[in-house]
Amino acid sequence: MISKKKKSIILLALIIIAFIILVGIAILAGKNGILNKVSIAKEKHQESDVQDNIESTYVINSVNENNMKVTITLISNTEIETINTPDGNAIYANRNKIAIDFEAILGKNYTFKIKLKDDEELKECVLKADTNSKPIISENINDSYPKLTQYGVKLNKKIDIDYGDGTNNYYSLDGGKTWNVYNGTIIVNEKGTILAKTLIDNEITKIEIKNYTINLAKDALGIEAYTGGDSSYVQTGEYKYISINSELIGKKLYAKVGSSRTKSYIIFLSKDNVEIKTETIENTTDNTFGLKYFKEIKYTIPEGTTKIGYKGRENESGYYWAALSEIGVRDE
Repeated sequence: MISKKKKSIILLALIIIAFIILVGIAILAGKNGILNKVSIAKEKHQESDVQDNIESTYVINSVNENNMKVTITLISNTEIETINTPDGNAIYANRNKIAIDFEAILGKNYTFKIKLKDDEELKECVLKADTNSKPIISENINDSYPKLTQYGVKLNKKIDIDYGDGTNNYYSLDGGKTWNVYNGTIIVNEKGTILAKTLIDNEITKIEIKNYTINLAKDALGIEAYTGGDSSYVQTGEYKYISINSELIGKKLYAKVGSSRTKSYIIFLSKDNVEIKTETIENTTDNTFGLKYFKEIKYTIPEGTTKIGYKGRENESGYYWAALSEIGVRDE
C-alpha cells in the first residue's frame, strides 16, 4: 500500500504538472492573440495604402525664359484636408479633388505635403519643373489617302506617345473625361485633341495636350464624300482618289452621284497608278442642282485595284453640275 506521505508527494507533482500545462496554454493563446492583432493591423495598413493613393498631375499654362505657370490637380479616394505648398502656404481642401495654380522656376523641384482625413502622416508629392518632361505626343504628318474598307472609310491618322520610363500610362480623346490604358499606336479618323499622362507615386507628373488634324493628299477624295451622308458632297473637275483594302476585290463598289447635262467618271487604278478600268456615268437630270437627283451606282471592283478615283464637274453652274455624296462597298 502507498503511504500517506507518498500520496501527498504524487498529488503535489500532479498539481505542479497541471499548473505548467495551464501556463503553457495561456502563453500560446497570448502569442496567437498578438499574431492575430498584427495580421489585422497589416490588413488595415494595406487597405489604408490603397485608399491613400494620390493621383497628382499638372498642366502647363504658360512658359517664359525661367518660369512656368501650371495648374496642379490632386485626386484621392480619401478626403484631402490640407495641402502645404512649397512657399509655406496652407490650402484647406476638405474634398477629394482640388486644383492649384502654381508658378515654378525651371529646373527646380517643389515638394507639396498633403494631409488626408484620418491620417496623421503627411503625403509628399514632388513637382519637377521641366518643360521637356514626358509624355511627348507625336503624329504622322505625311499627306495620305482615306482608305475604303468593308466597314466604312478610315482616315488612319496615327498618334504615338513616348512615356519614357513610365509604366502606368494613359491617354484620353474626350478632354480627360475618360482615360484609356496606352498599349501602342493610336488610330483616329477625325481631327481632335489628345491628352496623355503617366502616374508615378509621390510625383506630380505632366499631362501633355496636343491638337491634331487629318492631313489628306491634295488629290485625295474629300471627307464630304463619306462622312455627311446625303447632306454633304464633293464636286471636282479632276480625279480625287481613295485607297482600298485588297479584301474588297470582287465586291460591289456603290456610290451616290448626281449630274446635269454633264458626265462623271469612276476610275480604278493599280498600285502603279495604271488605269485598270473607267466607268462613265451619264447625267441624272437636266435640272439645276438638287440632292433629290442623286442616284446609286454599283460597279464590281476589278482585280488589282488599289485606288479608286472620281471626277465630274468642279462647280455648280446653272444646269451644269456633277457631285458625289456617298461611297462604300457591298457584298452583292
